[in-house]
Amino acid sequence: MVNLFATWCPPCNTELPDMQTRIWNKHKDNPDFALFVFGREENWNKLNPYKKQRGFTFPILPDADRGIFSKFATQSIPRNILIDRSGKIIYQSIGYTPDEFNKLISLIDQELQRAAKTK
Repeated sequence: MVNLFATWCPPCNTELPDMQTRIWNKHKDNPDFALFVFGREENWNKLNPYKKQRGFTFPILPDADRGIFSKFATQSIPRNILIDRSGKIIYQSIGYTPDEFNKLISLIDQELQRAAKTK
């Protein structure tokens, strides 16, 4: 899963605590799950204090030049991209709503259950 955000973005700041508690805490030890959170136009000097202050334990990486962001979009954050084991994008969201986030969680759970059955 890829998440694109910015520290100054209000919807991002609503979404990321849910990302921590409802996705990362639940799946971080699952070898079939990976989460990469990229701060759009952000550097380590902004992201490290932000992560520490908010108590996030998932990986937050800089995307200072929009190199990652530009692979998926030209505008709008937060954005989530769910990628299956074969590398296919199976879900994308723009913005944050509780309903959308619940759909994302459901899809993650389904994909991880599918992965577990194929082992």
